Amino acid sequence: MRVLLTGGYGCIGSWIVRNLLDRDDQVWVYDLREDIHRLRLILPAERLPEVRFIEGNVTDLNALRRALDLHGITHVIHLAGLQVPTCRADPMLGATVNVVGTLAVFEAVRLARPQVERLVYASSSAVYGPPDMYYPDGKSTPLPADAPLAPTTHYGYFKCCNEGNARIYFQEFGRGRCTASAGTSG
Repeated sequence: MRVLLTGGYGCIGSWIVRNLLDRDDQVWVYDLREDIHRLRLILPAERLPEVRFIEGNVTDLNALRRALDLHGITHVIHLAGLQVPTCRADPMLGATVNVVGTLAVFEAVRLARPQVERLVYASSSAVYGPPDMYYPDGKSTPLPADAPLAPTTHYGYFKCCNEGNARIYFQEFGRGRCTASAGTSG
């Protein structure tokens, strides 16, 4: 596979990069700047050059399309986003990157079919409410897939919006093209 990761330098993204390399997949990280400090913690130095960097902004649909085409990308994993502190300090920037950026990734993948075979989008546990909403007795167990969403931050609401957008892309453009995963990342 030829995999492009947005957010590939984050904690979860770095581990995904490692796992992909261990499977002998080819990996590109699409980000504003190259930052391999987390990768250095989990990859041997000789493997670092196997991770290719593409400078770009997830809100730039044309740049995303060029990256997919130029590198013959077959799979996309979308993890990029601004976290709670940034979204709290600048909700407009948070919405632009987290919502518009996610739509740009979805659209770039749609336009790159059939070359891009699969898109994986990771949501966040931030889509859920506080623990006492789900566990009034204090006992925590895994939440069911139909647990009510009740985010308490802009970031959580942006992720809820993206879950809805992922669902619509899946409905409109077909099975195996957009896969959404909820409640799996920070």
